[in-house]
Amino acid sequence: MVSTSLTEEQTRIKREKAKQAVALAMEGCWQEALEANKAILSICPQDVEALNRLGKALSELGRHSEAREAFQTALNACPTNAIARKNLERLSYLKDDSAGPRHRERVVPQLFIEDSGKSTVTSLTKVAPSHMLAKVAAADPVTLKLHDRTVIVETLGEERLGEIEPRLTLRLTRLIKGGNRYTAAVKSVGENAATIIIREAYQAPALAGVVSFPCKSNGSQRFLPYEEMTIETKDELQEGEVPDQWGDGQEESGKVDLKSAGHRTQDARTLQEAEEDEDEEEDED
Repeated sequence: MVSTSLTEEQTRIKREKAKQAVALAMEGCWQEALEANKAILSICPQDVEALNRLGKALSELGRHSEAREAFQTALNACPTNAIARKNLERLSYLKDDSAGPRHRERVVPQLFIEDSGKSTVTSLTKVAPSHMLAKVAAADPVTLKLHDRTVIVETLGEERLGEIEPRLTLRLTRLIKGGNRYTAAVKSVGENAATIIIREAYQAPALAGVVSFPCKSNGSQRFLPYEEMTIETKDELQEGEVPDQWGDGQEESGKVDLKSAGHRTQDARTLQEAEEDEDEEEDED
């Protein structure tokens, strides 16, 4: 990476423009974010973070060939930069400047803040082909749709991304049919894989006290730590991947104590009994 000595004033401008670029990207103001990053690069042409943000903005605007150039410049400046490499791989599946700007719904930042037992991260199964995955990015909102015995994950444009793994599907199906509602967004996406963040948006009175996502002792489910998104975190988010520290959390008991909640409905008791049966089956295995 080329090292450039900046004056105190240039350093101040660079810092302010970086914050501005991240804020604009979070608002989906991609043309303005592009200009903010260009201002940084006029001072420091080899700034890898600004190059990655520029590539992201160009990609969102449908200017894929220019986006490739920005990410390639970032990779040339820092050959170990994973963000630039991943985006170059993703862009290899997209046609040059044919799709136009992406119309992306704004994701609510609170989705990425843990409220104990209400959030989880899961890898999708039966994922969509690479050319479909290339169209989505970290923080894109997705929908969860019940279909037969599966929960299908789709983009807001109703394009299928994959399915929730069977055990979590069983739990989500019961909770959703019991009245709970959930929001979800892409955490990370690769050539043949995708992970999403799911958060409880509403808990039905009938399921009061039932934890949506208890963490089992085998670590098969994970929580997001309680952490506000800093400028640096938002920066990483806009560069293409939600940080890993949003994935791991403290373990909680997989049991829900229904003895002290006599007001709960049969739906809640049935859910707990089914979980205990599943745990017994695991112990036998």
